[in-house]
Order: sequence, then structure tokens, then C-alpha cells
Amino acid sequence: MKHVTRDRPQDHSRLAQFVKSRHLTQAQFAARIGMRRETISRMISGNEPITDSFIGKFFLAFGAETTAQVFGDQPVAQSDP
Repeated sequence: MKHVTRDRPQDHSRLAQFVKSRHLTQAQFAARIGMRRETISRMISGNEPITDSFIGKFFLAFGAETTAQVFGDQPVAQSDP
């Protein structure tokens, strides 16, 4: 099955910002969405494309509103420490 990619540079930086704002390590984030930490690291650094499959996993873990904030055009919300 071919994965559809969203190769928008802002998606990679917004993903990094989201993980940081939630005070998650890449390993914690990867475990939450069911992926390998190495894959998440490559996505955040822009060395791996963000696929629709990944966005689907993100949606299941964090919901529609958060997915729209991170991968849409809304600012990423900051969570409380």
C-alpha cells in the first residue's frame, strides 16, 4: 500500500513544537501513537515524510481538534506544565 505524504516543512516543525509543548520525550510520543522512536526522530528532523497514515495514528491518539491544530493552519496550543 502506498503512503500518501504531506511534505510541508511546517508540519515537521509543528510536530516538534507539539511534542515539546506536551513535555513528552520522543520515546513517550512514539509509544503513545504506536511507532518507533527512530521514525519519530526522523519525522521531526524532516528526514522522513509525514504520511497520512501517521496523521491517522496521531488523530486516534490526540483527537480531531489537536490534529487540526498541528497539521492544519491553527497555532499549536501550549499545555500547562
